[in-house]
Amino acid sequence: MMLEQTDQEFLNQYISYFKLISESTGDFLGGILSLEKEILYKSEFAKHIGISDNEVVAHLHKPEVVTLQDKAIEKKSLVKYLLMDTAQNRQSRFLTITYAPIINPKTDNIVALYSSSKLVDTLNIWFILSKYYTKGIALIDKFDYQIKLTNREKQVVFLFLLNLDSNTIAEIISKIEEKTISKNAIDQVFKSQLIPKFSVFGRKALYDKLIDLGYYRFVPNNILRDGFCIEITDYTVFDHST
Repeated sequence: MMLEQTDQEFLNQYISYFKLISESTGDFLGGILSLEKEILYKSEFAKHIGISDNEVVAHLHKPEVVTLQDKAIEKKSLVKYLLMDTAQNRQSRFLTITYAPIINPKTDNIVALYSSSKLVDTLNIWFILSKYYTKGIALIDKFDYQIKLTNREKQVVFLFLLNLDSNTIAEIISKIEEKTISKNAIDQVFKSQLIPKFSVFGRKALYDKLIDLGYYRFVPNNILRDGFCIEITDYTVFDHST
């Protein structure tokens, strides 16, 4: 798609300012994509945290990521998602990635997409949907659970400590395992397994006990597998007061 001259001039100026800021700070993780999803500029910081150019390109062309890019363009609005994957050195990465349309104020036309990424501190992973951190590549830990859990219970506990409700937990696990997991199935894990196992009454008490026992500090191996991304633009946060 060819941009009109006014829009192209605006984009060129935007890229030059973006590049200046990125190269001046040295720790800016982000870039600019054309409307055809080609990289117009990307910061060098990605290399410093072990993300190769090939990995960046491969991620940008994943169908689920392209869908989110298209959504940002079509709706002229910000789109945000949570990415969990494993690098070649077997380190796990937790990032929040944002796409936002770059709009020329003079023409009101979208000229490109701005992309930014933030690494999330694994030790504070359950805060991911309410605040962001700028550190945190960590190895997947093997946790000697004080109260033994099944593989499914480990998944549910990890996602529950992200403040996610049953419906969102079911959606994420469905993507990980590539099969349909219902909200009711997740509700049953809480009602029939986790709540009795931890000898508590209700999800708020379960959440508090999991925090007290340190379950938030570890990521189960079966949560990552081949990695996944889930949109969190309009995420649902579990209300622990109910």
